[in-house]
Amino acid sequence: YIDLYNENHMYWVTADMYFKANQMGLLDPETYTQKNEDYSQKINEGQVFYSSMEWDFDAGNAELSKAGGKDKFVDIPWADTAEFPAWISRASEFGMAARTFVVSSKCDETKMKAIMRLFDFLFSEDGSRTIMNGPKGITWDYDENGVAVLTEDCKQKLKENPDYLLEQGANRYLGLVGQDYDALSATQANEGKYIDLRLNKEYVEENMTDADKDYCDFYGVDVPLEVSTKRENQSTIHEGYINLMPAENPTDIQRSITKISDYLQQAVPDMVFSETQEEYDQKYAQIQAELKNMGYDDVTAYFKEAWENAISNYKELTAK
Repeated sequence: YIDLYNENHMYWVTADMYFKANQMGLLDPETYTQKNEDYSQKINEGQVFYSSMEWDFDAGNAELSKAGGKDKFVDIPWADTAEFPAWISRASEFGMAARTFVVSSKCDETKMKAIMRLFDFLFSEDGSRTIMNGPKGITWDYDENGVAVLTEDCKQKLKENPDYLLEQGANRYLGLVGQDYDALSATQANEGKYIDLRLNKEYVEENMTDADKDYCDFYGVDVPLEVSTKRENQSTIHEGYINLMPAENPTDIQRSITKISDYLQQAVPDMVFSETQEEYDQKYAQIQAELKNMGYDDVTAYFKEAWENAISNYKELTAK
């Protein structure tokens, strides 16, 4: 755990990168003020060349692909060091924190059984695979070795129509699925098989563009995903821990969180657009002092205790 007093926190590393980009004339002056639709339009028109979220460029890449060009926006990974471990998997024993379901106490037993059958299906690999890839027997099925694969008919239709899976309902109900979108198959994790069949190496190799191949050649891998999965420094997000964190925070803690968040949203952009390094350093020091005045230490202590309790509860629940 690295707190905000530490200059090596990713928050400050990123702020420093934006400051240096602005000094070089590379940072969009509207970075912190533009609306999302304006930002998306800039990407589609080729005016933006960097984002911290690679999926921001999905629409732009789709346009480049339709144009028949060999260009593509790709990710540039952080240095393969202990400070920047690659997120290569997610443990979700209790489902995704953002996809938590509740059932009313007024629900009768018959409905409850039906609901639980639905949940059992959604949290199973077949259920998750259906949500992600479309209906079994149409878009995917098991081969003679018991391995889930896209059907030949589906692969052919995808070549003719890139939106075919979407038309078959793939990802339409992704918010309901219990598994993560990039979860490995529990039964074939050692073989690198993903629940979303479009992430599996065999399928990716068949559909790589010239830009994908160039990217792989540059990093010395077979498929793009291996740029992350073959890194020495890797990490796993434990969704189970996150699920066991407090659902609500004490009023005084929440007030401090809101105050700190609102302050940083104003102070950090101002720091990034500093004219000189000296001005940047002065504003950074001022932010550090203000964090302490706003109760950041109390917030940190609260979450540290909550996190330790979550890990303890996780171990207890998973041991049964």
